[in-house]
Amino acid sequence: MVLRQMGRTILMAGLLTMLCIASVSGPLTDSTRMQLTDLPTFQAAAIALAHDENPYDHAVLVKTMTVPHGRFRIYPYVYTPLLAAMLGPVASLSTAHLQTAWLLALCAAAGMLVTLSLRLLRESSFAGARVAVWMASRPPWQELLLAVGILVVMPFHTAFMNGQIEAVTALGVVGTLLLLAHGRTIPAGILFAAVLVTKHASIVLVLYFVIRGEWRFIGIVAIAAVVMVLGSTFLIGVRPWLDFLAFVRTFDAATAASWNLPVDGSYNLSIPGLLSRMVIPASTAMKTLPLVLVLALGTVVWVFRRTLAGLTPALVYAAVALSASLIMPYTWSHHTLYALPGIVVLCVLPVTGRMTNAYRLLLPCAVALIFWSIPGMMIDGHLRGLLGLTSAAPMATFVTTGMVGLTVLCIIVALRQQTSTIPLPS
Repeated sequence: MVLRQMGRTILMAGLLTMLCIASVSGPLTDSTRMQLTDLPTFQAAAIALAHDENPYDHAVLVKTMTVPHGRFRIYPYVYTPLLAAMLGPVASLSTAHLQTAWLLALCAAAGMLVTLSLRLLRESSFAGARVAVWMASRPPWQELLLAVGILVVMPFHTAFMNGQIEAVTALGVVGTLLLLAHGRTIPAGILFAAVLVTKHASIVLVLYFVIRGEWRFIGIVAIAAVVMVLGSTFLIGVRPWLDFLAFVRTFDAATAASWNLPVDGSYNLSIPGLLSRMVIPASTAMKTLPLVLVLALGTVVWVFRRTLAGLTPALVYAAVALSASLIMPYTWSHHTLYALPGIVVLCVLPVTGRMTNAYRLLLPCAVALIFWSIPGMMIDGHLRGLLGLTSAAPMATFVTTGMVGLTVLCIIVALRQQTSTIPLPS
């Protein structure tokens, strides 16, 4: 039985990986020029770190390398030094080889991410009994059809073309949730710590584990993260971490604008980005507003922790993952991949109930419209042309508003589907 399930998982992940590869066949077949937006920045940071230079100095990155025959430039490196160190072994590859290897790795991670997300939906302790029973009764072809739908709706293609690694880090988060569902707290904590120290965009997801009362897990994450950071100093030294902290402390709206990363940019899906395009100064949207929103979200989580802990975990997770990304200074399309398993549960719930086919299709279609409207998605240009829009800002506003609506809907549906199978934290 175990071998059969493992074989089914590998087969589905392989099929989905092939579909992902087909979606990026252009860059794979034409590797003479760099086509992934952020990959040159990752490569430049890895080379700079290997040469004992500061990867957070933009001038160093520009000096380190140029983008060969590409239309992209070197952006500031805003991630942890550990990620740059991990990329060191492949940083010296040629553009053709690096781009090919990068895309193949991202496609494989995306295939496994969707496969394990569907596997997570079979866990009643996460998805709830109704969804778990419904998923367990699906024939393989229906599960594959659902998986393909997820690949089409969620912004995987834009993540690939941006060269971002959210398919990998979101896979780590889903792996964490699966391990916790099976009571394996220690490996789950180590895995989530690895995600955090690799790319810190997922740090606010800790609020979900606070809601669940996973204090032992949180303690293991903290210890493992500290050990990983301290261990990395033996490889790269202390200086890169000090440079990283200095960069975070001094990064402001003026600096971001000078690097062509304005917080009010039309591709920024965050609430601070939305408000900065309307009513508030960019400097406030960059630092003050996110801090206020984080404190507000943390307060709400703490006050309603016991109530939220009794709701379907998948829906609470989706609400936390969506709101966590929306309150940051920047929210790019790939950040929404963290919410994937919870969003799928939200869309599947109407199918498991006694509703007409029209109602069953309404919510998935609304979710698809929101994510397809993300600036940069394959049909974004067609939608803007249809609506006569010359800027992506109105589409970003629609997406942000829609994601806020999805967050609220997750909590409302969770309250209506309240389950007694999840024990309250002591």
